Amino acid sequence: MNILLTNDDGIRSPGLLAARKALEELGKVMVVSPDREYSCIGKAITAGRVIKVRKTRMADGKLAYAVSGTPADSVLIALNKLLRRKPRLLISGINLGPNLGMDDALDSGTLGAAFEAALRGIPSIAVSYCMVRGEGEELVIDDLSAAAEVTKRLAESVLKNGMPRGVDVLSVNVPKGFRLGSTPVKVTKLSLKPYRDLHVEEDGGYIIKSWTLDVYPDDPGSDVEAVKEGALTITPIKINFPCKLKGLETILRSLQ
Repeated sequence: MNILLTNDDGIRSPGLLAARKALEELGKVMVVSPDREYSCIGKAITAGRVIKVRKTRMADGKLAYAVSGTPADSVLIALNKLLRRKPRLLISGINLGPNLGMDDALDSGTLGAAFEAALRGIPSIAVSYCMVRGEGEELVIDDLSAAAEVTKRLAESVLKNGMPRGVDVLSVNVPKGFRLGSTPVKVTKLSLKPYRDLHVEEDGGYIIKSWTLDVYPDDPGSDVEAVKEGALTITPIKINFPCKLKGLETILRSLQ
């Protein structure tokens, strides 16, 4: 098995189908995905509830596995129960919406699946298509062929050359209207600016009703800025959360 493919939009997502069709040009692809949408679930896994796995058919009739759990559950079930050998690559996506900044990196089920695989030594790429949904608008699926081609080319590069040194996950955001050879491509850093206020009042509580690029504050030099300018972004991520140990003497003294 060359490639394990999952997502957080669910087994019926057109983004998942587009990615699988493109990746099959590179080798064998196993699709193991949640049986429903699990956006904004991060790297959560299911405890205390039985996770069911069933064989199903995608829209074109090809076999896939639907998991009654999260994207990270799907990765763990695939690696520990379904696959005989570790895949050479994990692709998560194509997500129908952006994944930008540290907030999304921690919240996204798309990134959560990639992190789950990367923790187990599997090179991982999370691909997101920056279509957005506004309040009261229908979610319109644009042509995903360009995003699928990007997914295939990046996967091919990693399969051939490996990940860049020191990189565990590549988070890729493909802008609407992307065209190979004409749309700029930028290597970026995660924005560290948190979301703007996402919630609106409804029925005596609060709900997130829309998700547009406006929820991300401007942050010069970041993935957010580059996507807002119309570029495709590739953001390298290392998952060990490095932190300098110096300067902790005061903390240590408080426990002595």
